[in-house]
Amino acid sequence: MAAITGSYTAGVLISRHPLKEMVTDKLHTLAYSLFVPVFFIGIGMQANARPIFAPLLHIGAMTRDQWLLLLFTLAIVALAIAAKVLGCLAGARLTGFPGTRAIRWAWG
Repeated sequence: MAAITGSYTAGVLISRHPLKEMVTDKLHTLAYSLFVPVFFIGIGMQANARPIFAPLLHIGAMTRDQWLLLLFTLAIVALAIAAKVLGCLAGARLTGFPGTRAIRWAWG
């Protein structure tokens, strides 16, 4: 929590400084070349999908709870994909993309 609060405060202070543009340009390169990849690597290393997919090795012996966990996971993934596609499709149509281009944009 302290890192988030400190980062937010630093951003607010930098946004009011006369050298904001220079600092932003320099930090943008550093952030997207180092900090963002390190963040996603760290999150990926903490993720554990074994409880969801390990029972599939013994599908005949899956318990009711394991089936529910698998179905819940698949439902969340399907909902996330649908929300992404519909949101992008709506945004593309609102900004004037024609039908097929908007669909390609949404699935892209």
